[in-house]
Formats: sequence, C-alpha cells, structure tokens
Amino acid sequence: MKARRKSIILFLMVFLSFTLFLSACRESPKPKAEGATESYVMPYKVKSGIPGYIRLTLGDLVEKYPTIAYGIIVEKSEFAEAVKPLKDENAQTFEMGQKVTMQVEKGIQGCEDGDTITYWETGGLSQDGIIYEQVGSSKTPVGETVLVFLDPDRICFHVQFQADSDGMIAVSGDFMTEEPCHGNGTEDPEASAELPMEEYLEKIEKVVKEQVK
Repeated sequence: MKARRKSIILFLMVFLSFTLFLSACRESPKPKAEGATESYVMPYKVKSGIPGYIRLTLGDLVEKYPTIAYGIIVEKSEFAEAVKPLKDENAQTFEMGQKVTMQVEKGIQGCEDGDTITYWETGGLSQDGIIYEQVGSSKTPVGETVLVFLDPDRICFHVQFQADSDGMIAVSGDFMTEEPCHGNGTEDPEASAELPMEEYLEKIEKVVKEQVK
C-alpha cells in the first residue's frame, strides 16, 4: 500500500514538472522594436525603449506643441493603453501611455486658466502586467503641479517641468532659447538658468506672443 502511494506521489510530481515546462516553452520570443529591451521585475515584465529624441528649443516647443499648460495633476488612468492604433505590435514600447487629467492654473497656449484638460503621458503599467518605459521621459504623480507641452495628438513632451519646494526651476540652455532651431541647434551651456517658475512661464508667454505676430 505504501509503495503504491509513493508511486502515485512520484507520478504527480513528474506530471506537474512536465506541465510547468510546457507552460514556460509555449510562448516563443517575439522580435523587439529597435532600441527596445525587455527585463523582468517580479511580478512584471518591463519593456524599455530609447526613442530618437530631436533637439528642440523653447521656440520649437511653442511652434510645434499647440497646447501649453501649467496645473495640478488630479487624476491618472490606472493602466497604460495604446495612445493611437498601432501599426506594428513591436511599436508598443513607444506608443503606450496613461491618460492624465489636469486642472489648469495657467493656460499659456490652447487652453485657459481653470480649464480641465486630458492628455497622454508615455509609458506605464498595462492591464496585462507589462511595464512600458521610455528612457529620458518624465512622469508626474497625481497631486503634483507641472508645466507640460502637448502635441496635436495630446501626447505630452517627454520633459515635464516642475519647480522645487522654493518655486525654482532649473532649465537647460535649449529650453531657454526663444528662437526655433528645427532640430539643428547646439545647446549653449551658458544659456542654462535657475529661475522662479513664474518667471519661466512669463518667458513662454512672451515667445507665444512673438510667434503670433
């Protein structure tokens, strides 16, 4: 009787091991998008990508991003989803995002003070347990105040600007340059500055008015 019980237990162990082996081998690896990598952080799979960022100045941002807003993040979707229909499944690493709702404190372009706007912040955790992240892309938690530039598809520029506890913001030379360079500029380190957020917002408003002329 004991020998039979041992045989049954041994059979169950072998069967379970074989089942787990088949489950691990069932899904063959898919080719990754160029610049994308995969890793694992239990219990999630992480898909990372390094987009080919184009050098832009403040002048370029005002010209190319029709909505510029400074406000408080009041809500963010729990899961990331495709921002627009995917042409290629491998492009998911670069085209997944979370929907963000902002209460606008200062509408600089394309919105007004007091408006509630929604837009997409790249990356995030998808419903199927994959974390999508773009190297160099900012993310802002709910409750924080931030300056964002939104493209025509309402996708947030990869740099989000936040002041520190003293209301100061450190801005690189590119984002202090008022003239558009159309991707051909060379950053001037001496143009970088640390200034009050209010002063930087006034600078952006000045560039907006100049481009309207």
